[in-house]
Amino acid sequence: MQVTLGEIVLPEDDEFEFNPFEWAQVSAVAHAQTLKQMVDLEAQVKSKQQTIAKLNAQLEDFIKTKHETETAMLQQFMQLLNEKKRKIRDQSRLLAGVKVDKPTSEISMTECDVHYIDTV
Repeated sequence: MQVTLGEIVLPEDDEFEFNPFEWAQVSAVAHAQTLKQMVDLEAQVKSKQQTIAKLNAQLEDFIKTKHETETAMLQQFMQLLNEKKRKIRDQSRLLAGVKVDKPTSEISMTECDVHYIDTV
């Protein structure tokens, strides 16, 4: 059985001499250069993939640190807020227990002066 895969038509030119051995040699050199380029590119890809993996690990570490820091800050803020609330409640209880004769807004400056003079 005979199978024809293709046909190469070479135009006949008296000025151009086709040397199949030279063509095969040039083709082999081009093939070797292409293989070398491919190996170099594969090495570059591997290097870039390693760099990406390192950067992704570093990013994950930064994200973890950020979350831990935010959590710690929120806990500190929550503690501070609860302390302030407790102080406000305590002050409100103290004020509710104190009996005031007049609201402080109704006291005039002369009354304050007289009161001060009376106590001295």
